Amino acid sequence: MILTRDQIKSVELKTRQVDMPEWGGAVIIRELTAAEVSEGAKVARDNSQDTVIKTVIQATIDENGDRLFDDGDAEWLIEKGFAPLLRMAQEIQELTGIKRDKNPNH
Repeated sequence: MILTRDQIKSVELKTRQVDMPEWGGAVIIRELTAAEVSEGAKVARDNSQDTVIKTVIQATIDENGDRLFDDGDAEWLIEKGFAPLLRMAQEIQELTGIKRDKNPNH
């Protein structure tokens, strides 16, 4: 089937629920948009703290599909444990189709 412009325009971003046992519950994440991926590529190509926090802020949503965090939340998110935030960022990258080489030196 050949898609029309309107059909492509109406496609929703993929979402996924991620269990966060460290926090006692779950969150909903969504894939990044093409614009967000492009912007993020300019910032960093690794799992640095800033990149992880920015990814989590951009792609964690509530049950209505609205962003759960705003940009100012980086100030307190940076004080949370890194492992759960990294896991969320990796889940977002996977959902988006961004594959990370687990061993970049080989």
